[in-house]
Amino acid sequence: LLGLEIHLDKPRNIVSITMKSRIRDLAALFPEAIKKPRSVPMPPTGYIVDPEDLDALPPAQSRFLNPAQHNVYMQIVGSLIWIQLLRMDIIFTTLYLSWFTHQPRQHHLQMAYHCISYLYSTIDIPLVLGGDPPISLDGASDASLATGPKRRSISASLARLHPSAGAISASATTTKSVCLSSFEAELDGLTNLLKKLYSLRNILKEIFPHFHDQGKISCDNQALVNYVNGESGILRGVRHIAIRQEFNKQKIKEGNFIVQHVPGVSIPTDKMTKLGNTAEHQHFQSQIQGLDLL
Repeated sequence: LLGLEIHLDKPRNIVSITMKSRIRDLAALFPEAIKKPRSVPMPPTGYIVDPEDLDALPPAQSRFLNPAQHNVYMQIVGSLIWIQLLRMDIIFTTLYLSWFTHQPRQHHLQMAYHCISYLYSTIDIPLVLGGDPPISLDGASDASLATGPKRRSISASLARLHPSAGAISASATTTKSVCLSSFEAELDGLTNLLKKLYSLRNILKEIFPHFHDQGKISCDNQALVNYVNGESGILRGVRHIAIRQEFNKQKIKEGNFIVQHVPGVSIPTDKMTKLGNTAEHQHFQSQIQGLDLL
């Protein structure tokens, strides 16, 4: 019913989950999309957001889709939204495609086809969960300043239960308003992540009453890390920023999580806010899908 294939490997204490049947079904609906193998969900050159830049594309790519094509586009995006729950390596591409569901162009349909081809080319990639105990609830957050529609920022977060395992929760979204600094965008992402982690922590404590692990949160903004760890003062002047700062600082003081600085090239959420080349994407794919456990 869910289109999942589950393989339990007891000797290694891992479970591998794939969605091959759903991907095959999607590829069968759009055979024109899988004529050429793809190594990334979307090429960096395909990331075009501003209407002026889209208008500047060749006419064959810049034209808006007709109603029939629009329905096809909506069908593909809906399928990708479902598949990304397991194949989290397409989260950023799916986010990009979802921005244009109101008025998609031929360019966006081509990028949707590209993502289908990528999924078909990497159909065997699983989400790998488990690993040797104990359970460790860790997270990571990142943000890309002013790279979304109307100069909004993109923030991303993920949570996992083992340092090498795949994510049990991952999301990328645009901020509700325009952020004026990387600190503000990263702060928004960390706030959302902490809320998510505390919800997951409460669930784990219901299942495992003696769960008291101190989780690690990875962030690549050194100024934000310094602040939540009490190493710098609050930035005043904007009320909603000040509220988020105090929320994060208070939650970290509770001692359930520690925030550590990790370089952007190493943090798994980096490629949930921007595209990368083949090598960068494969590294990200290994991190978010937990392939190091295999």
